[in-house]
Amino acid sequence: MFPWFPIDVGFVILLYYLDHMRYILAAPEDPLPQLLQVWHGGRLHRMEVHHLELERKLPASMWWPPHPHAHDVYHVVLYLGGDNRFLLGDERPACRRGALALVSPGITHSFGAVDRGGVCYQEIMFSLQTSNSKSLRLPFHELLSIYAGTPLPRVEFPVMLDERQIQIHNGLLVELLSALNNHSPSARITRAAALLRLFLFFIEAVYHPNMARSPQTKAPGLLRAREMMDRDFHRKLRLSDLSKAAGMSPEHFCRKFKAAFGLAPIQYLLRMRVQSAKILLQHTSLSCKEIAAQNGFSDPIFFNRIFKREAGMTPGACRRGF
Repeated sequence: MFPWFPIDVGFVILLYYLDHMRYILAAPEDPLPQLLQVWHGGRLHRMEVHHLELERKLPASMWWPPHPHAHDVYHVVLYLGGDNRFLLGDERPACRRGALALVSPGITHSFGAVDRGGVCYQEIMFSLQTSNSKSLRLPFHELLSIYAGTPLPRVEFPVMLDERQIQIHNGLLVELLSALNNHSPSARITRAAALLRLFLFFIEAVYHPNMARSPQTKAPGLLRAREMMDRDFHRKLRLSDLSKAAGMSPEHFCRKFKAAFGLAPIQYLLRMRVQSAKILLQHTSLSCKEIAAQNGFSDPIFFNRIFKREAGMTPGACRRGF
């Protein structure tokens, strides 16, 4: 320890906590073919994820002036808390909860707080490089267009995600973090699949927000009921309450909800609870019984059975595997 450097104990604890919720590339992988490589400009570019952090907290006591910079990497940043601003190009947009920025190479940025005050965000940093370290510098929407096989529009960032989308994004990052730390023979496929699921989420939520919705999902009543489930999934919700919010009879509501979202209301609710439980299992020391109670399961045995059905493993196996 360097005695001349004033270190706050809380800051040390924070660093220890974050170290267990992030991924940092130690060394480039061997140059084998991969699923995410991109051919552009007469060169083959390989994907490398450099950094992933599920929760980066910068409290007000740690504020320092922003340092704008740019480099040849792609950034994905989702703000989870703080009512502040950050730097993106020549703009200083708000970074309230749900603000998502997909930042292309060469764009000047600084994701810390511009104004005094705290901020909290998730971040992924990746690049695509040739064998002689030449980086791909396509705009984000053009890169996703290559993977999607169809042109995508340019979007001004940040865009705002709702609570349901924040939960989905967080779950996809947890899945990607687990895949990046996977060193089994199937590791490459697992990582590529996790990244492609994340990219698909961006395409559906940001570039084509109506693409994943059938006409039925635009019914205001169904959206109200789904928002209630997204917000209060950990509480006791009755079918009568949901159908009342939708302005339908319970039977009619169940049919319309499944037609719109592909799941019956009870299946949708249980899936939300299991996704939340998975995050707590992987990133807290709470017992399975406590996690079950926090996610609306009064019976731990029923929680175990539902979790195994939805996640393909028991809660204990999920925690040990991570």
